[in-house]
Amino acid sequence: MSNSAQDKPQAEAAVLGSCMLDEKAMNWAYHHLDEDHFFDGVNKKLFLVMKRLYKVGSEVDFTIVSNSLTPHEQKSIGMDYIVSLHDHVQRVQNIQHYATIMRKDFVHRELEKNYAKVKADPFNIETQKEIRRLWDMMNTNGNTVVPIKDAVSRYTETLEARKSGKADRILTGWKSLDEIIAGFYRQNLVVVGARTSVGKSAFLLNLAVKFLQENRRILFISAEMSWDELLDRMMANMEPVYVSKLRSGNLSTEDWSRVNKVMPELYEKQMWGIEGGRMSLSRVRMAVEVAKPDIVF
Repeated sequence: MSNSAQDKPQAEAAVLGSCMLDEKAMNWAYHHLDEDHFFDGVNKKLFLVMKRLYKVGSEVDFTIVSNSLTPHEQKSIGMDYIVSLHDHVQRVQNIQHYATIMRKDFVHRELEKNYAKVKADPFNIETQKEIRRLWDMMNTNGNTVVPIKDAVSRYTETLEARKSGKADRILTGWKSLDEIIAGFYRQNLVVVGARTSVGKSAFLLNLAVKFLQENRRILFISAEMSWDELLDRMMANMEPVYVSKLRSGNLSTEDWSRVNKVMPELYEKQMWGIEGGRMSLSRVRMAVEVAKPDIVF
């Protein structure tokens, strides 16, 4: 079985390599990470060895770690793997960014376990508390205080990604609007406000339909509209059929032909909604976990 770094989670390899290259990185990891954050068994074992060394005041570098391994650890971890870890470190100062990726993966794994428990026992209070704790961990990324030097380092990478067109964003497709807001970036909260009955829901639903046609994953949450009402509007958006006709059922043969044309297309799209019962934050969180959407409306 291969123990090459290419076979391991990249962020985990970057964290371990950073710790062996820089004492400050090791100090940070010692106080902010534990072995359960590592998904890969080899990485988990290696981090335990590094923590063991650091705890007794030893230096932690490639040579010292390699020489401190027991014969069993040498066999299970692999000396070549340890040496290869430095290849995954672009900048030691980015260790907190690498750790954030690790934490998110860890939280996703734990959420899957706890949602399975919820399905088996929906009224287990402790499981519900654990899910809330995990979501809080996800939202804070384990880091509530970030020094400006770390933010500036990340910001430079962000600007480079935007310039190269690799930024993680979704454009609306409306040029004038994209020129103002530059599209939707991951983790952004965009509030659309206006007086009642001026078309806020219609505007958002038009966006949702556009993103669906681009094969995006959509979660549409409405406290007012049922799935039938959403589909009425989506049908009217995608084919020239009046909503009033759809709602009354007074459809001509031509209208039915248009509806039947759209139905198979919608059936294959990746869109989710919350239906029935009282809206709550826990229901929204669970819906996000199930849908794993690109964008939430």
